[in-house]
Amino acid sequence: MKGSASPESTVRAGIPWMRIVSVTFMALGLAFCVYTLLGADVEQYRNLLSPKQIVMLIIVTLGALATSTLAWRYYFEALSTIRLPIGEAFYQLGIVLVGKYVPIILGGVLARVGANASRTSASNVIAATLLEQCGAIASAGCVGIACIAFATYAPLGVAIAITALAATAFVPAVARPAVSAMHWLRAKIRRRDDFEATLVGRRPVRLAWLAQLAQWIVLSLLAALVIRGLRPDVEPLQTLFVVGAFALAVVVGIAAFVFPGGIGAREAAFVWMVGHVVGYDTALIMATTLRIATTGIDLVAGAGCLLHGVMHATDKRPIDPA
Repeated sequence: MKGSASPESTVRAGIPWMRIVSVTFMALGLAFCVYTLLGADVEQYRNLLSPKQIVMLIIVTLGALATSTLAWRYYFEALSTIRLPIGEAFYQLGIVLVGKYVPIILGGVLARVGANASRTSASNVIAATLLEQCGAIASAGCVGIACIAFATYAPLGVAIAITALAATAFVPAVARPAVSAMHWLRAKIRRRDDFEATLVGRRPVRLAWLAQLAQWIVLSLLAALVIRGLRPDVEPLQTLFVVGAFALAVVVGIAAFVFPGGIGAREAAFVWMVGHVVGYDTALIMATTLRIATTGIDLVAGAGCLLHGVMHATDKRPIDPA
């Protein structure tokens, strides 16, 4: 009958194609990483797997998770005037660490909206998450450019680092119109004319920016440990250049949001930038090692955060405004 849906179209509509593509692409990417590592000389990983190196990697990883948690806590406070407990902020960080392996990070964003349904509006949660992502791109870019500039001409690198710190004073002026634009765009997509321009807290946004700068300094230390573990013979300035390239490659991965976790785009950008410095074979090994290390951090941290959420699922104590 005209206008009726066929069984075939109904089946097609019920198949989660985006999720299937996401999982398949991530699995292929990780398989490629493992294949590359297994094909390399095991001797190259001896220093990386030493007890001292592993302890240092664990400490740096905890520092990265702590600064990431603080950044989200401050962004949330900036838009909702509510200061999340550290445990709850850590849980919501884990949601996105896992959810970013779904295209356009919708899984993590929607889960965050649900976790904060009794605290603030969905618009505020979405805007805070997008602001967090923009801050991640900006802070990673600043740290990456500063590292590369310092490796090339030290005074320029110092000047860029000082500029990134000085930008703390101007972050609220950028955040406010950006958040207003996010709310306006969401209202237009939902075909509504009544959108509210949310006030953005100045102090929390500044603290969030500083936390993200600290996060990327710590992640740069993580990358440096991995790079020096793989190639102890690489000179310090070359290591700094490679670390900066890693940060910029992560920016490319975040921007390529249709790829789960930026897999493929990040590695291609990294190899392109550092291949002429350490050799393309070594650059590929570094890229795959950093991918496996950071993916492992994401999944383990995400699992820990979700475990925290399950353990505190029945905790309904009200959260006091900051």
